[in-house]
Amino acid sequence: MLTFICGGVRSGKSRIGENIAEKNRITNESRLIYLATCRYTDDEMINRIQDHKLDRSNRNGHWITIEQPTNIDTIVGRLKKKDIVFLDCLTTWLSNEMFYDYSDICSDHIKHYMKETVEQLEASCAHVIVISNDIFHEPVSEHKETYLYMQILGELHQYFVQQAKNVIEMEAGKPLLRKGEFL
Repeated sequence: MLTFICGGVRSGKSRIGENIAEKNRITNESRLIYLATCRYTDDEMINRIQDHKLDRSNRNGHWITIEQPTNIDTIVGRLKKKDIVFLDCLTTWLSNEMFYDYSDICSDHIKHYMKETVEQLEASCAHVIVISNDIFHEPVSEHKETYLYMQILGELHQYFVQQAKNVIEMEAGKPLLRKGEFL
């Protein structure tokens, strides 16, 4: 099963997604896998990553964190059928994949790879929860790479919304159900 959650920065996406993951844990055999895509880039990001880890450690979910900024397909073989995977987040993963090697940005390849990887995750476990940022209320950049990034992200959002059983949009800390049901 696929659940897609999007919203603005600090809108509560991670909190609601973590709640859904913990509520839908089938048995103690179900592992809660936090698939973190962030890189340790500056002090603010280091603090945010540490805050997220502390929040998870204070919860009763017994989360397993896998830090994987790129090549997420490499973890598929480590998953079990009853696992719940929480992918945080699509926007960061896309930027990591696109800008890891500036000389080789192929939008069709990146889109195909990311779609296929989420499908592999979904086939390998019980539930995948994908978090993403809604950046589409910002002015469109004149920089070619940034415009391409926004274009690819928009296409990925449309694809995952179509594929997902449940879609939630976060607005100022409030979840708005767009498709499916609240879990």
